[in-house]
Amino acid sequence: MSGDVISLDSRRGPSVPTFLCECGSAWFNARVCLEGRQVTGYGVPIVCVECGREVTP
Repeated sequence: MSGDVISLDSRRGPSVPTFLCECGSAWFNARVCLEGRQVTGYGVPIVCVECGREVTP
């Protein structure tokens, strides 16, 4: 899956996910607003890539 990931800040090291789906996945499909290289907002619900569950953080 790493080939499908767009790094928004290459200087930032890996960190522990702060939001997980009930299935344990930290990967979600979401509509996002990008300003430059920063995510400034996202639409809800987001959808878990692993199980397809819609989630509202």
